Amino acid sequence: MCPFFPGVMGDLKVYSWNVGGITSTKRQKVLQHLHRLGADVAFLQETHRTSAEHSKLHRWWVGEVCETPAVGKKAGVAILAQKGLTVQVENSIWGGGLLFTASGKIGLI
Repeated sequence: MCPFFPGVMGDLKVYSWNVGGITSTKRQKVLQHLHRLGADVAFLQETHRTSAEHSKLHRWWVGEVCETPAVGKKAGVAILAQKGLTVQVENSIWGGGLLFTASGKIGLI
């Protein structure tokens, strides 16, 4: 049992990464690298992504994406969870793509 997330068996691998902008080529490399690391949850900063690009982070191992869009070519953050995990954001504060404060639960589907 994971001590930080009740109901999750075993270890939970969580990564945080300032990606410095995600182009289509870089998106594939970032997602492949996180997959090789066995990431269960990833917190990405400086994604520089618009709200129209939100669905592009849903790929083979990513089940859920919580994302705030960038403002222009700056900011943007995302939380990725692998398939089989749920992310339930109960409260959030969005600060124009510069700040995303969320509280909630991560659990098994």
